[in-house]
Amino acid sequence: MTPEALKSLIAQDEGQHLEFKLIANQKVAATIAAFASAGGGAILVGVEDGTGFIKGITEFEVTSQKCQNLVNAHVAPVPFFTYEQVTVDELKVLVIHVKRGVFPVYAFKNKPLLRVESSNQPMTSDECHLRWRTYEFREGLERLAKVVKENETINNTAAGIVGQSALATMHYGELISRIKGDISDLMEKFREDLETLAIAFENNKPSNNTAAAIFGQSVLATMNYRELIAEIKRDLSKSILAE
Repeated sequence: MTPEALKSLIAQDEGQHLEFKLIANQKVAATIAAFASAGGGAILVGVEDGTGFIKGITEFEVTSQKCQNLVNAHVAPVPFFTYEQVTVDELKVLVIHVKRGVFPVYAFKNKPLLRVESSNQPMTSDECHLRWRTYEFREGLERLAKVVKENETINNTAAGIVGQSALATMHYGELISRIKGDISDLMEKFREDLETLAIAFENNKPSNNTAAAIFGQSVLATMNYRELIAEIKRDLSKSILAE
């Protein structure tokens, strides 16, 4: 990265994929975990939080090793990230590039974190469970596609059974990708609809336990709308992934 590119990056300010840290500390390790759980990002060590002023670091090797030690000690699993040194006006900045993790959840001190805008947010147990189940499902599809690709004799048999002309022209690998994409879209729409429903209920609840009472279950009947929606979301997510 050139000095000009670094200045341009700093001008964007902190956000979903960018964090400033004046020194190498445990917050750097926490941000690495949060970035790995999300879409990746860059951490600029030697740049003042909030202001974006470049203060610099003393020793690149010492600072980068300290960051590595913090991650090894506190982040699990350990994500992939790289370092580079960029010098601006004789001030050294350590740039840490964090890739999106191969695993769905990364934790700092046993606390799963996710990057949300410019902050690192803890994930609930339900969010972690859903991410791992989705990850396992996709991994299974990938393995299936690989096995079928290696052993395919009649390339379009499964697609032909489905009885759709578009699918019938696909080989197994394409079919698995199509199924995976469709299910991912459905899950995302499902989550968005539930969030919208939860907000609508919260804003318009005349009798907080009415819907829960309709279910005829004593536990649900004690829930407010948001708790009820969370319960429905968990149950339906488990059901969809189980199928």
